[in-house]
Amino acid sequence: MEADQVALDEVFSVGTVVAQTTDDQIFDEKIQRVDVLITDVGASSFAEALEVAQDRLAKHGWKTIFKNTDSMGMRSDRWERTDLVARRFAGADSFFLEVQQQVEKDLKSDPSKWDEYLLVHVSKAIE
Repeated sequence: MEADQVALDEVFSVGTVVAQTTDDQIFDEKIQRVDVLITDVGASSFAEALEVAQDRLAKHGWKTIFKNTDSMGMRSDRWERTDLVARRFAGADSFFLEVQQQVEKDLKSDPSKWDEYLLVHVSKAIE
């Protein structure tokens, strides 16, 4: 059972999802289904990307629960047990994602482009 599809659709609407994978993880002795997305919101820097994502998600009712220079967490009252964390993208290899060919080529040729992407985790506790 993945994070509610409508909740994911809201997250997808923030920008262009260039890669996606799903993983089950254990957190606080509960199984979490985690959708991991690499998203391009059309920003030229990480700070701008966080602002853009925050503004666009707020329009869907997501509330910021924390934000610092490296990451942001959000939650929506509409999606029970569902959390979102956006942080710097640090390279596809560490997340075993299949990145679209052009994105992978760009990222390998110029790591400074990593700041144009957000790594977004949408997690939902499975009961």
